[in-house]
Parts: sequence; structure tokens; C-alpha cells
Amino acid sequence: MAAFLGVPSAPLSLVVRLFEEWRLALVLKESTSFRLGAARTITPEDDWLPFATHNRYQENKMNDTFAPNADEYEVIKKIASSSNDGPVLMININKYLPDAGYPDGKLYQDYMKALYVLLDQIGARILWHIPALGQPVGTQPADEILGAWYPSHKSFLSLREQPGSDESFRCRDLCVDQAVVHRCPENIIPK
Repeated sequence: MAAFLGVPSAPLSLVVRLFEEWRLALVLKESTSFRLGAARTITPEDDWLPFATHNRYQENKMNDTFAPNADEYEVIKKIASSSNDGPVLMININKYLPDAGYPDGKLYQDYMKALYVLLDQIGARILWHIPALGQPVGTQPADEILGAWYPSHKSFLSLREQPGSDESFRCRDLCVDQAVVHRCPENIIPK
């Protein structure tokens, strides 16, 4: 325990974390640019606050957060072009924008409708979507976790080529603040 900022007995871990954030803020002011997560590039001209979260920069709505992980996409492309391509489960962990009104808002409902249409076009489907009630460990924000089944890696790669993709991705950009997608084996799904 340590005394910090006039708070007696502040946990040492909090003191260390606050110091690290403060130090990072100073480094950011001196650097020419810095990637804040994948949400946007921060430059010295930005009004950087040491304890701001990336939500402070929502005006970009994660335009490049949805950029693919190049190494993972290479793996998916190799599988898709091989004779071993088969079904795959994608676990999506989504944090929604307040305007989406998750789970009952019109924007969220429009997004889900458009997503279901898009997935149907490639023979994929949402197996389940569940609310995230809390996070006892870690710091990844989440409102919902979806399990999306794809008949193949190739079908996953074809999402952007489908007639329903423009509407689905437009709705996603209006609703989703942060997203992480994990590729998982399909054979773990209970039958």
C-alpha cells in the first residue's frame, strides 16, 4: 500500500498503473504518431489526455479496427485454397456504441437483420449470441458474444463479395464500437 495523490493506502498496483499511463502520455506528446489500439493514429496535435480511453476518439467509429490481421488472413487464405478447407466457428466479441441501443434498439436490430441476411447468402449462420454480463478478468470491453458458423474458410473470405455486404457493414459501422473475432475449430460445437 502507498499514499498517492492524497489517497491514503492506495494499492501499489494502482499507483504503478497510473504512473505508466502518465509516462505513456508524455511519450505520446513527444512522438510523431502512436497507434491507440486499432482505432486510430494519435498524433501530437491531438488533445491527448493521459487517462482517456479509446472511446474518446469515437468520431472515427473504428474505421480501421475491422482491418484484418494480415498474418491470420494469410492462414485463412491458405486453408481456403487447400483441399482441407472445412467449416469454421468464428467467435465475435462486440462492444456496441450507445446509439445502437443494444439489445433492443433499432440500430442494433437493423444490424442483426442485415447480418443474418448476409450470412444466409454464404450458407453461414449465427449459432448463438449472448450478452456479456461482466468481466471478472481482463480489460476487453464487451456487450455481446456471438458464435458464427461458416461452411468453410472460403465462405468467410467471401463476405465482402455478397449482395448483402454493403448494408451489413454499413449497419455494423453504426453499431459496433469495438470487435474482436477469434477463429475456432468447428468440431467443438455440441451436436
